[in-house]
Amino acid sequence: MNIAILGCGNFGLALGNALSSQYNRIIFYSKFQEEIDSLKEKYLNYSFTTDLRLAMQDTDLIVVAIPIEYVTDTLFLVKECYSSGVILVASKGIDTKTKQFAYQMLENILPNVHYGILSGGTFARDMMDSRI
Repeated sequence: MNIAILGCGNFGLALGNALSSQYNRIIFYSKFQEEIDSLKEKYLNYSFTTDLRLAMQDTDLIVVAIPIEYVTDTLFLVKECYSSGVILVASKGIDTKTKQFAYQMLENILPNVHYGILSGGTFARDMMDSRI
């Protein structure tokens, strides 16, 4: 299984770490080149890119782990290059502009996609330590 994780914050990295021993390829996407450059130095065993099309190529699972205020814009970019795969929404909270949860944004932008929701409180550091 190939996984694209959209978001290179603590939660995205923790999810990638938790999934890394069980899946063939995990690639992290960020739109910020500086963030990618910094992470490549620290996490030598992971792949990182600013190219969303490359990240989503042959992907079975797309994990959306970005701050809620950027979900809508990112999902519109995903829609342009989405071909298949399940989307796992791991963004937390309610968008203050639209008053929607991330799954509601997903249903509006990609209405026929199969998706799952990861919800509840978590601490990314604990996930990294426990390797769920």
